[in-house]
Amino acid sequence: MKKRCVIFGAGEYYGCETLPEGPFSVVTADGGYAAAIRAGVAPEIHVGDFDSWTGGAITGCEVVRLKPEKDFSDTHNAALLAVERGARELLLLGCTGGRTAHTASNVQTLALLARRGISARMVGDRETFVCLHNGTLRFAPESTGYLSVFALSDECAGVTETGLKYEISGVTLRNDRPMGLSNEFTGAAAQIRVERGTLLIIYGEGGVEA
Repeated sequence: MKKRCVIFGAGEYYGCETLPEGPFSVVTADGGYAAAIRAGVAPEIHVGDFDSWTGGAITGCEVVRLKPEKDFSDTHNAALLAVERGARELLLLGCTGGRTAHTASNVQTLALLARRGISARMVGDRETFVCLHNGTLRFAPESTGYLSVFALSDECAGVTETGLKYEISGVTLRNDRPMGLSNEFTGAAAQIRVERGTLLIIYGEGGVEA
């Protein structure tokens, strides 16, 4: 398994997903197999209970078959297997849309990955989801559009946002007070930092991470 890995889920695809440059591995989560084939990439591993893939036998890659009655989703299992095999940067495609519960589940998977020190991004409809745990996320000056920040921990302490329309310093955010909705890029280099806790950051297609 290469350091970078793309997870193809069985959710919605919006035509704006961009595959990373350079070498990467591919893991498909159940119905995500069809999306990978459409994108012209061959999976290294396929993970699923085969409830959303009905196209017949899958060949040419390792197949990890899951039981339908399980604690975690196909996407969650696929992501953790990729990490177990050596991936350290994950891009999740087709993991939003459809049933909202699945999107929420995948956000929790992002949070777990962040807490384990894994870099992970989930691309939705012209927006990107990333979780930040005890760290800093930087954006380039050419970033445009909106950005929102939400606490996933009970409390996120020492939250600082600079280079955005609304700046804060050392603020504590809570997961029952959505104070971080709809900030804006300003043409300056922006930075978000959390000293303790896990933040969910959602930014539009104009955002460019530095």
